[in-house]
Amino acid sequence: MIFYRNVLSRLYSDYRQQLWTKNERHLFSEICESRFAQIRDQLSNSIARYIEVFGRDHVHIVDYHGSRSSGDITNAMLSAASLPVFDEEISDPHPGEGIGQQEVYLRQLWAMLEEHAQSQNNCTLAWPANPTSMMVDMPEIIFNASLVPTKCFDVDSIKNMALSADQDYRKTFSDIMLFGREDLVRDSILGFPQICEVDSQAIKGSAAWQDQFNRQLSALPTGACLPGLTPPAWHPHAFAEWEEVN
Repeated sequence: MIFYRNVLSRLYSDYRQQLWTKNERHLFSEICESRFAQIRDQLSNSIARYIEVFGRDHVHIVDYHGSRSSGDITNAMLSAASLPVFDEEISDPHPGEGIGQQEVYLRQLWAMLEEHAQSQNNCTLAWPANPTSMMVDMPEIIFNASLVPTKCFDVDSIKNMALSADQDYRKTFSDIMLFGREDLVRDSILGFPQICEVDSQAIKGSAAWQDQFNRQLSALPTGACLPGLTPPAWHPHAFAEWEEVN
């Protein structure tokens, strides 16, 4: 059984996950088209391999939007696998969508600070396991996220690519797709919102931001930026001051 989610939705979810795990340091706009092709082809190849190994009659593709249209994706998945379902609807008590938008900005800016440290100081940031303990005594290393320059853009070209990919999947695999709802997938793709990200050009072209990075680096304790350009270790923390967003 393979779970199918339209490539645009999966693409941005994958980007945010990679940003969180520090495996991605580019802006979404810089990698979206190439990464789209990778994700699209990976899914097609995975389905083809399952069919080759298990036979087409034993492979099922579950349409994410179709399976959750009833509001109970758990029972939908169980019924797809011919397993007993629950008597009551099972809802997700924490339907989160991963890291928030401010966290996206922060991690994109973090990558730029790392780049600045490497290019200007020839060192790699290596934060301690709990860097937030520094924040009380070192307010100068905190920046205000609401002041970070950002830009938003439509993803019309990616939407067209996602619609085309969905049609290709359905043309090739419609006979083994469960809960197929092409209409819901199309609505999801066309309704996908603008994507916002840090404006890297505004930051790199700003003397004030370069001074801000220098002040942050100079305020860090000894050992926080290790000589050389080794890949920095990841820690699930960040230096930021968030403002409430209504």
